Amino acid sequence: MRLLGFLELSILILYIAENYNKHGYLYFVDISKVAFIMWLFAYGLYNIHISTLLKPSIEINIIGLVIIFNFWIMSNYKLKIRDSIQLVANELENENYNKKYTTGFGFLFILGVIAFCVTYLKFGFTIFQNNKINRTELAFGYFYNALVVCAVYYLYMIAKKNKNNEKVKYGILEIITLLMLVCLLNRGNFIMIFMGALVIFIFMFYSKTKKKYLAKKTLIFIGTGIILITMAFGIIGNVRFETVSREVYHISYVELYGFDKNFPSGLGQIYIYITSPLENMSDVIKNQNINEYTWFANLFYPVIKVVADLIGKGEMFVNWINASYDIFPVLKSSTGLNVMSFMADAYQDGGYIGIIIYLILYDTIIIFSSKVLRSKLYGLSKVLIYGLLLQLIIWSVFSDSVLKMASVWVNIVLIYIIDFVAHRIRIKN
Repeated sequence: MRLLGFLELSILILYIAENYNKHGYLYFVDISKVAFIMWLFAYGLYNIHISTLLKPSIEINIIGLVIIFNFWIMSNYKLKIRDSIQLVANELENENYNKKYTTGFGFLFILGVIAFCVTYLKFGFTIFQNNKINRTELAFGYFYNALVVCAVYYLYMIAKKNKNNEKVKYGILEIITLLMLVCLLNRGNFIMIFMGALVIFIFMFYSKTKKKYLAKKTLIFIGTGIILITMAFGIIGNVRFETVSREVYHISYVELYGFDKNFPSGLGQIYIYITSPLENMSDVIKNQNINEYTWFANLFYPVIKVVADLIGKGEMFVNWINASYDIFPVLKSSTGLNVMSFMADAYQDGGYIGIIIYLILYDTIIIFSSKVLRSKLYGLSKVLIYGLLLQLIIWSVFSDSVLKMASVWVNIVLIYIIDFVAHRIRIKN
């Protein structure tokens, strides 16, 4: 399988190089291309199995080929996403936002601060405790997670504003927002901020320069950002792992995850984060059995849970779905690696047919993103929503992100509300 892994990574490198030379960097902001690249990259890394934890199988690779082929078809489907990106980039450069629009994001920030304070008073934060493994339980979690959108918005405003006092104001708000998110020790939030900001700055860069290709300085800036994210990923991972190493496994990070002792920590954290879902799912397919399918209860879990709570059956539904979930991540007990990509819920919901259904829904998200770019929303609203939809595709490697990443959909709804109110006021005026 190692040869297959090197082949997949080689194809990926050639694909990126060829299309960059033909189309420029906007080609890789296209959500359908990102889906294809992300899954080919994940399987390429998995199959070279740098970690001894990974044992690639034929079965998981057959499923991988289906997923990669599906997104390759979508990447060649005529959605005209790149043309829409160019138009939205121009809107982003030229439009002015009324005060109600910026007030809407200020209101989101205040709700996030309230959620932070209530969470601290009610549950405390894991980062301030000796045991830094467990995730912090949130109060008003949807508003807390809306700080991710606020962080991206403030980065945009820092870049957009010309006056130093306004840059300082938004800079302070950005720092406060990031500090509140750091308290969660959730690396996923910072990946979402990085990706959201990257999408916005790519749009802004194109709107100002109209160039298809990046200068060396820009490439260095992006490369530096990736390095910093890698380092932050490793640092946060090591902070969380410190307690595990000391109190649970009594071995080092590299020993636990099966790396060479000289392998960089940050790269190791990212590598195992990307590849472990495929190993967990591989064991499910080879060694585990499903007694009864849940018939897409996992897929529609957020919706069903809300309805069940309203009729007083919420706890019953949760107990049923937990009892019905037959599959488990094989690496969880030995290393604490418990993610299995979207394939886990899809397989439990309907076996191989379930995986196909979920793929169709991810294709629907890609099509929806193209509709968003051609909508009558503010340019910034389009880019923020597009960036969130992009997160759903990226996170499909790690979890069932179709609907279970409910905070993403809530953020999209909040942006729609802010935009709707701002447009109604603008039309009235």
